[in-house]
Amino acid sequence: NPAIMMKQKVAVALPGAYINGTHTGFSMNDLLSTNDAGENQLSLEAALEQMQGAHYVRAQTEIEPLAIGLRFNKFQLGVSYRFLTDVFLAYPTELPVLGWEGNASFVGEKVDISPRLSASAWHEMAVGTAVKLPGDNLTLGIRAKYLKGVANLSSGAGSLSLRTSEDMYHLQVEVDQQLRATGIILPDSLETVGDWNPEVDLDPMAANHGFAMDIGVVYEISDRMQFSASVLDLGNIWWTEGSNRLSATGDFTFEGLDIGDLIENDSAAIEQFTDSLENSLSLASRDANYLSGTPTKLLLSARFTPVKHLHLQGMVYSEWLQGITMPGIAFNLTKEFGKTLVLGATYSVRNRQEDNLGASIRLKAGPCHWFLITDNLLDYVMPLKAQNPNIRFGMNLMFGRRE
Repeated sequence: NPAIMMKQKVAVALPGAYINGTHTGFSMNDLLSTNDAGENQLSLEAALEQMQGAHYVRAQTEIEPLAIGLRFNKFQLGVSYRFLTDVFLAYPTELPVLGWEGNASFVGEKVDISPRLSASAWHEMAVGTAVKLPGDNLTLGIRAKYLKGVANLSSGAGSLSLRTSEDMYHLQVEVDQQLRATGIILPDSLETVGDWNPEVDLDPMAANHGFAMDIGVVYEISDRMQFSASVLDLGNIWWTEGSNRLSATGDFTFEGLDIGDLIENDSAAIEQFTDSLENSLSLASRDANYLSGTPTKLLLSARFTPVKHLHLQGMVYSEWLQGITMPGIAFNLTKEFGKTLVLGATYSVRNRQEDNLGASIRLKAGPCHWFLITDNLLDYVMPLKAQNPNIRFGMNLMFGRRE
């Protein structure tokens, strides 16, 4: 929240990092089953049985080499730089079911198996300010961010559906999809898909400009109670340098191939099938600029200090990416032990998982403040059940504490 004002006059954040991984579908433990001999074996069937609706897998990294904050009584100013990567893939349960069990489960049904992809890497340079309004109860903050995109691979709006006929079990496929890329050259036609080798051409200083902003407010009812709200990463990146787009449209009915033709490697039969596919589907690639949104977040929180050095906090939040809403709720307890140690414990419901128990530790030695935070300590204790592992760590130099 850009409206939260620091207690010190000067703060310098030295290199720190945030690493997060998420998969809402299943954990490694869900893939294990016991056979008749009492031995563990890998089986996707048990995991698929408990999956419903849409799921997603996500991997994020944030590297912050440097940030500086200055406070002048009721006014605060800060600058920072970060490099971020975010890979997000959402998929319906029907997609892994189709891959594992085939289309027999969907006879007579039309199912949408469209995935949603967003993978990006970008630089972020930010300038923020916060000010306490007269009365000292209300603080407003804003942070403006210049974004410079390095690479992107994302899907546009579209659909990919299939239907298996009840009489002849013919598979009818309808396609209307777009794939957009910057830094990766996509195939230019259906004929070249089989020979396509991803050509990566990354330019760390590519002219893919963007802008985002954080807006926040903090209201202090008393020294013990405060409320805060913020909207973070509201913005876009305009991909223009080395960007291209692949479009696939059409419908196709797959009636099957003669097993004898496959065994005999009958090139004529196989060529007839590929020709039919090419005539039914249109695949075209072209250079094209496009816009992608940053993962926007909304946070609402309340903090209460019942006694000195003990803090209770509750938060509800939500994040939006590729049309997917990812809500959550968290409760935090923080205790200060003297001037050198701060310990915290967190319980949260996030990414459809209800057993997220987090912990944090902060050590202080003069101006040096080290911190280590995770939202899910259990994922490190029981790695086979891990679905939300994450960690944040770093070091701050704090000078001139305000009284």
